[in-house]
Amino acid sequence: MYTSNETVVVVVVVVVVVVVVVVVVVAAAAVVEVVVEAAVAVIVIVVVVIATVEVEVVVAVVVVVVVVVVVVVVVVVAAAVVVQLSNIRQNTAWIDLEMHNAAVKNLDEMCE
Repeated sequence: MYTSNETVVVVVVVVVVVVVVVVVVVAAAAVVEVVVEAAVAVIVIVVVVIATVEVEVVVAVVVVVVVVVVVVVVVVVAAAVVVQLSNIRQNTAWIDLEMHNAAVKNLDEMCE
């Protein structure tokens, strides 16, 4: 059974995880640094909340470890998403270039 302090910590952790997920979805198409800054801010907020709420050390440690692991996973996923978006843009540009070159070649052949 949770005490009131532990319930507060659990609620805070759930809110923090939701905020991290939203930040990643919004920032995934942007720069990874934004996600990293948000992740650091989330970890700091959780540590400050745990420091102000009197909780057992074990609970505090578990909460911080879980939040850090979630944040690391989120940052890695965001980085992968940004890399994939970059690859898609490069592939699209390459396809456009190939189509342009083929069209120019066809025009050259028609003009000969």
